[in-house]
Amino acid sequence: MKKYPYKNFGFIFSTVIISFLLVFQFSDHTYYSAETEKLDKVLKELHIFTEAYRIVQSEYADTTKIDPNTLIAGAIEGMLKSLGDPHTHYMPPKDARELLTQTDGEFGGIGIHIGIENERLTVIAPVEGTPAWRGGVEAGDIIAKINGVATDTMSLDDAVSILRGQPGSAVAISVERYGYSEPIEIKLIREIIKVQTVRYSTIENLGYIRIAQFSERTAEELDEALEAISNAHVKGLILDLRNDPGGVLSGAIAVSNRFIDSGTIVSTMARDTRQSAVYKANPLIKINRLPLVVLVNSYSASASEIVAGCIQDHKRGIIVGTKTYGKGSVQTVENLPDGSKIALTTARYFTPSGRSIHGIGLQPDSGMFVDIPIFSDTDLKGLKELNETDVLRDFVRGKTSYTQDDLDKLASLVKSAGIALSKETLEKRLVAELERRNDNIIYLIPHLDPQLTKAIDLLKAALRLDAHESTRK
Repeated sequence: MKKYPYKNFGFIFSTVIISFLLVFQFSDHTYYSAETEKLDKVLKELHIFTEAYRIVQSEYADTTKIDPNTLIAGAIEGMLKSLGDPHTHYMPPKDARELLTQTDGEFGGIGIHIGIENERLTVIAPVEGTPAWRGGVEAGDIIAKINGVATDTMSLDDAVSILRGQPGSAVAISVERYGYSEPIEIKLIREIIKVQTVRYSTIENLGYIRIAQFSERTAEELDEALEAISNAHVKGLILDLRNDPGGVLSGAIAVSNRFIDSGTIVSTMARDTRQSAVYKANPLIKINRLPLVVLVNSYSASASEIVAGCIQDHKRGIIVGTKTYGKGSVQTVENLPDGSKIALTTARYFTPSGRSIHGIGLQPDSGMFVDIPIFSDTDLKGLKELNETDVLRDFVRGKTSYTQDDLDKLASLVKSAGIALSKETLEKRLVAELERRNDNIIYLIPHLDPQLTKAIDLLKAALRLDAHESTRK
């Protein structure tokens, strides 16, 4: 690649400064005249950068490593990284083109949402029906290696780029999971990721809707689900936002508007007041008025927190589960002249009552905190041993459901293999395996899911109260 000769550096520096000054010259003169001191400071800081750049260009020993594009990209990446915000990052031209592919078309991948937590590459949630889901990747897994390469020095964008690829190609990940002393090796085959964001079912006389993530089509899919459960004459609704990592803001607003017919849904506040906005419910949208319980957990993030926060503040439903993830920031993608981009946090979300959830999360309603029990050390050991055999995989082949007799037979097979597992943990593992193999079926097993059980109990109690009030009238 052609290098910039040192003799042109003065010209480059002069061009940068002149361009910078022209921006200020043709801006609001009255405003910027009051900003002279700040401008002087910026120019001094730019001079420090350009002097460092000049020294590297002219004096670094290995000239083969002096590529101006790489140096500038590294400087931008370092500048954004210094903000300490995992959602603010630099995308070189190649990654920027891949972003367009992801948002405008289909792409090959494994179907997971990932983020940086405690400086580790962490699975926020696998997408239902995708290779990651079927392969056993779980929310909270730490991806330690991708194709044998450690991820501790990878940026989020680098990791995403490596995980994506040609449909039909393989990728190997090594994950660290809570309770497991050794990493779990998982080999996955990439495929075209087409995500159905809304799935629904009924349980007893209640409707159940699960939103996996928020896209531009989520509200449309939700309308179809609401119509279907309405035709089933359900008396209440459970909206499951657990493990939902979020998505587009417009999707969250539209979903909220299916339950709220007036008032604020969410507001955003930015440094530039012109970018701040208050989003209100459209009273013309058809509203669902069934008694409502919303399920959340620590992997409910961003758009799912907007919906839960809106419903909670308007007292439209009851929030059950655990504290949510706490991503309440808005990112704007800005284009740079060379085709690269920067994703920059430019605003914060606020719930209708004015609460910021960023870094805090949303708490369930009072008395509605319901956690999922953790596995015992014996069960964790047993699960690891079970996953290393074909006992469960062979048992569920061709099955879409199970009976108590099936569970007893499986328990006998597991015991014969010398594996110690409690009956409840074995049943949970069986259900998880069935879900991965039959992603068109929703398995609702209340005795295995305390949060779902709580939602059902609340709605039944509300229905009994309504029936009692109606009788009194």
